[in-house]
Amino acid sequence: MRDAPTRVRLAVAPHWRREVAEVVGTLDDATRHGAHSGFEIAHLLPALVQLSVGQRDGLALLFSDASATRMHAALRALAGEVPHCRLWWNDAAEVLTLSGGRPEAIAGLHITFFPETYAALTARGYTAAYVPYLFTRPRETAAAPLQKCIFYAAEIDISDSCFAATELAGDRLRAVSDRCWELANAITEGRMSSIEADGLLGEQLGEDASEHSTHRMAMWAVRNRLRYLLVKAVTETFGSHLQLFHRGWRDLGFRADPGRITVRQCIDHYATARVSLDVGGKSSHASLYPRVADVLSVAGGLVQFLPRGDPEEGTPVLPQRQARTAQELLTLIDRLLTAPAERVLDENAEMFARYRGARLDAGAALIEAITTYCATRS
Repeated sequence: MRDAPTRVRLAVAPHWRREVAEVVGTLDDATRHGAHSGFEIAHLLPALVQLSVGQRDGLALLFSDASATRMHAALRALAGEVPHCRLWWNDAAEVLTLSGGRPEAIAGLHITFFPETYAALTARGYTAAYVPYLFTRPRETAAAPLQKCIFYAAEIDISDSCFAATELAGDRLRAVSDRCWELANAITEGRMSSIEADGLLGEQLGEDASEHSTHRMAMWAVRNRLRYLLVKAVTETFGSHLQLFHRGWRDLGFRADPGRITVRQCIDHYATARVSLDVGGKSSHASLYPRVADVLSVAGGLVQFLPRGDPEEGTPVLPQRQARTAQELLTLIDRLLTAPAERVLDENAEMFARYRGARLDAGAALIEAITTYCATRS
């Protein structure tokens, strides 16, 4: 990789997201592997001392999507013209709402892991970078998930409560709700991608950047109903093999553990369950996001439904672990539950090796985006 024409010391603002730590760890690992000789992760306290004496050369600040406290405002004020980078796990409407469209917000570098968010932000004048989410630090050795079960932990809500903040009511509400079910069914049958469904909803309801727009809420409903339909099909086919977590599933009549489960506990399950189910995220069409990275980081038995229809470029996931219809998904799960353990583990190990390399590539790409942005600000 060519060096950008400036050196960068990236200081990380306080955050609560464990994904921020994963991203920063990946940047550090990529640097150690020679991604960029002029880039380093700086400790925040020395960076603040540097700022307090007016030394800003080479310094940049990294904030998370949730960085909106008085402390962060004070940090931005102290930093002055120091380049700001912000990580987003949100769709474009949430980014626009949380950033407020302020000139100083638009001037920063907005790093997103979703292609459609990147396109929407750049169309509105934001400086943005897109990198696929491949950041969970892998374990030293691949796990051996041999327990013959299907693990899935995720929220679910198929009610119409998501439309409460919109102007929909009565027959109009029922029509939009029914349309969401139609689109979710079409995606499970492979007749439509989630991207196409999103476009149709935009045409029908009007595209709106508001966080509570009818279009955005309808797409949220489609994703939940898609999730419900696929899990229902898995339950009907494999019964007690499915281990579900979240009280929403229990409320809908599924056999599920209603208790809370941490990310670390999820990753431990990924390391033991023969099948770790992924049926798409709730904020984007992307097939690479934290859940998928978490499964790959332990060489888990990933089986992935692709709502977008096609895999993302550069994905470490093997084609024989990806499905475009509900029937394909059931066939893949059955193969993993019945195949010899050695064959399953060999596939997991191949994805694990691919993931380790792709993670460093993602870190290098993000370093290049940050250093290039900082060069334009120097």
